[in-house]
Amino acid sequence: HHENSSSGGGGGIDDFGNETSYETLSGSSFRFDRTKSGSSIFVSGNGLQATYGANESWKTMIGSVPFSAGRNHWEIRIDSSTTAYLFIGVATRKADLTSFLGGDAEGYGYIGDRALYHKRTKVKVYGERFGEGDVVG
Repeated sequence: HHENSSSGGGGGIDDFGNETSYETLSGSSFRFDRTKSGSSIFVSGNGLQATYGANESWKTMIGSVPFSAGRNHWEIRIDSSTTAYLFIGVATRKADLTSFLGGDAEGYGYIGDRALYHKRTKVKVYGERFGEGDVVG
């Protein structure tokens, strides 16, 4: 969705032994894409909620609504997580789903402990801390 605010989101999830869950707002055009999700990421039937339940590994998932220009906005609510090691951001469809978001040249990931990553490198300290109960967007 270009140049307007819309609900939704996308991002990578890391969970070191703790269940993590993201949810988008009902009525949004965005959905989590179960065909573009790393292993152990479970997407709800309506595509609005994703849960990661594996141990000590990074995974990424991609959203269903692409954008290539304009100003874009989405929000993600973190329903449950005991860690700040969650990435939210943007990526191409070529992103490595077995790594964290921003772990390759195909994406940028904003991690919950205040940093922006790209090509597996911390680009800069960025944003506010986020975690369970927060809406990021």
